[in-house]
Amino acid sequence: RALQTLNPYVVGGLTTGQMHAGLLEINPVTYVLEPAIAESFKVEADGKSITLDLRNIRFSDGTPLTADDVLFTINDVLLNPEIQSDALRSLRSDLTGADSQLFLKNAEKLGALKVQLNLTRPHLPLLKLLHDIPILPRHKLADKVKKLNPNAASEAFIKAWSLDARPEEFAGLGPFRIKSIDPQKGVVLERNPFYWKVDKNKVQLPYVNTVFIAFLSDPTKEGTAKLQTGELDYGALSVDFANVKIKDGQDFLSAAAKAGFKLVYQGPSFRTDFITFNQDVPDEALRKIFRDVRFRRAIAHLVDRERIVKEALKNLGFVRETSLLPQSPFFDRAANTVYELDLERAQALLDELGLKDANKDGIRELPNGKPLQIELIVSDNNEGRINAAKLLADVFAKGGIKLVAMPLPSSQVSSRIFEKRDYQATIVSWVGSAAFPENFFSLFFSGGRNHFYKYSDAESKDVPDYQKRVDQILLQQAGELDPTKRKALFVEMQKLLSENLPVIWLYSPGLFAVARPTLGNTGAMVTPDTVFRLLETLWRKDL
Repeated sequence: RALQTLNPYVVGGLTTGQMHAGLLEINPVTYVLEPAIAESFKVEADGKSITLDLRNIRFSDGTPLTADDVLFTINDVLLNPEIQSDALRSLRSDLTGADSQLFLKNAEKLGALKVQLNLTRPHLPLLKLLHDIPILPRHKLADKVKKLNPNAASEAFIKAWSLDARPEEFAGLGPFRIKSIDPQKGVVLERNPFYWKVDKNKVQLPYVNTVFIAFLSDPTKEGTAKLQTGELDYGALSVDFANVKIKDGQDFLSAAAKAGFKLVYQGPSFRTDFITFNQDVPDEALRKIFRDVRFRRAIAHLVDRERIVKEALKNLGFVRETSLLPQSPFFDRAANTVYELDLERAQALLDELGLKDANKDGIRELPNGKPLQIELIVSDNNEGRINAAKLLADVFAKGGIKLVAMPLPSSQVSSRIFEKRDYQATIVSWVGSAAFPENFFSLFFSGGRNHFYKYSDAESKDVPDYQKRVDQILLQQAGELDPTKRKALFVEMQKLLSENLPVIWLYSPGLFAVARPTLGNTGAMVTPDTVFRLLETLWRKDL
């Protein structure tokens, strides 16, 4: 998609991701945290400081990396309130605890290639976040920061590295560097001759000399067209069912097949859709059953995920039954209850709740005599959710529940969930990496901004015991320095969530990557992260 800047602290993405690197990185295949710009790190015993030894390496312009570059990035950019952008606000939000305070205090220089990160309190998730904090070249950007250069314009840093900048103005620590920029067509990247990574045979990465990343005003249609004309070697499409519709996905895959491309990744994207019920709904009878775990388990036994993927999503999505991806190092299969499609079990649970069909009209009655009817709101621009809602109405009816699907403009859905807090049930997406349990903090923590399945938890009203324990775990894990104990906490959390079902996972919209058969090393693309982060290992067999 067309960019306005190549400044990673203004906008991230595929292009800037190839140009820069962080102190640590997350292996895109195993999701294990590994050294990157820092060749080693140590969390001190009190958990309030992290010492990192930097590699003796160079930026892409040949300038040596020093501790001063790390201090510049963290103290003068990341933690500098005078510099504001959406990307920085997002990073700072990730660095903010439940008490709304930043837990990263500053970076301190201990030597030419040694730094210490000082924290206000122990917070282990910071290690993972270091992957998302690209280290900047102080020698290229310090004069753009007003804190360091009083003569600099207030927006100088934000405007730095625009598409009008010359290639020699850039420098990074990633596998590629800028060769040329055409603001209308795209960016040509060339291999960084100073890149520090090598393969198992000590061959320096990346393998290819140049990569052209095209700017497309309509990535879906233009990307498909370029497949048909043979202009692409590699392409990826995330079918979110809103911006990219079912037909778009079908056309993309059809064009790739006709052009002889290999489908090198087909699997979950960074998005997972789930259904949840408002446990604070004003209707007292509905509120009582929504808060009863037997009702939520009955729904879990009614949901036919395979049918949703096949019929509602036309096989452009993937079944999801758990919050974490199975590839996550924290995933524990035994801790996750699997609710098989079982109409009899669902009906038995509903019977236990006293929800009987006394008048034999096919719809169960609530204790107050009213029919068990639930309104399900979904965004009217998301055909996947609309189709899934229609299908769910059919399967709920088999259990004696009348589900009324109500497509609404996305703004109205958002307003009813986050502002008015007036909905009965909804299907929405959780967006982000599903490899790390702490990423779900905003959803599962009582005070989280996305904890909309039971708003009153934040006010400590009628908080279930399982939710109290989940809150404890989410707070405790941040300061737990023992990896074994920390994983045990997350295993316990998975068990609690899968048994109590505050949300019921349905499916992940699909991510699809295609490549020419002459492109090598595509077999490593086994997770959504690998689709965008393994360009440095690809090579051309025909050259």
